[in-house]
Amino acid sequence: MLGEDNSHGYYTFTYDNKNAGTGKTVTCSGITLAGTDKANYSVSSSKTTTANITAKTLTITAANKSMTYGGSAPSYTYTSSGIVSGESPISGTATYTIKSGSTTVSNVSTANVGSYSIVPSGLTIGSNYTANYVNGTLTINKANASCTISASPTLTYPGSATGNITYSCTGDGALSVTSSDTSVITVGTVGTTSTRTLEANMKKYGKFKATSENTDIFIYPGYKFKMVDKLITNFHLPESTLIMLVSALSSKENVLNAYDIAVKIKEALSSNEMYMENAQSTAVTLISNLVKNLNPNIPDLNVEVEFME
Repeated sequence: MLGEDNSHGYYTFTYDNKNAGTGKTVTCSGITLAGTDKANYSVSSSKTTTANITAKTLTITAANKSMTYGGSAPSYTYTSSGIVSGESPISGTATYTIKSGSTTVSNVSTANVGSYSIVPSGLTIGSNYTANYVNGTLTINKANASCTISASPTLTYPGSATGNITYSCTGDGALSVTSSDTSVITVGTVGTTSTRTLEANMKKYGKFKATSENTDIFIYPGYKFKMVDKLITNFHLPESTLIMLVSALSSKENVLNAYDIAVKIKEALSSNEMYMENAQSTAVTLISNLVKNLNPNIPDLNVEVEFME
């Protein structure tokens, strides 16, 4: 009381148990008085009240995983943090949902290359903890593929072709593709040398035949092309056999008109024809692009081109 010599001694507060909850009983014990006037008062040595114990946050984090396009889904796992030493508050089996944004991916084996969220859930967490689930990332990588394309054209005079084009691809991720297409084939060449090569081959064998030999074929206006439909080349000197070949495929009028335009725009004219150092590499590039357009998940291809008789 005011003006008196009183003070309290040491005391302790004890919860009824350590579990999380609200309105939990708390006992205050060891209450004593001290001072010269303590004899004038009596005090209970213990009292009770209530308080809350908040659940501890337990973090469940899905582990990052990766797989190859077209392959099997990986085994998903998780790690945990925030558990009090000596306790085991987690039970049950985690479930994992794969999502692209807000859309659930039902089968990752058919999902496209890219990154996806691994969303964990389903564990049973003890009442003293609050679960905090953290997503992981599933990365689907490109599959390695090897493709073989074969073509067996049947050519008809003059210069049109039909043929069966077949390709097959195998590789990682259980990739296996086989397909064929029978359609009209347009034959284009780069340079007059490749043009003479193909036309000489058709003239001699009546079909495309893989061979290595010389030719003396002379192509000039009036020649009926048996295979080539289109030609990419540069300008050639007037009165040369090269310009005669170009005129045979197009026409004298078209060629002269092209030269007339080139002179007007001051385009440099060369006597050297466009030379293909490796015609097959160009074919490989074109076919690789064709196959990749069919499936963008296939990476750079290892393509072998085989011309069949």
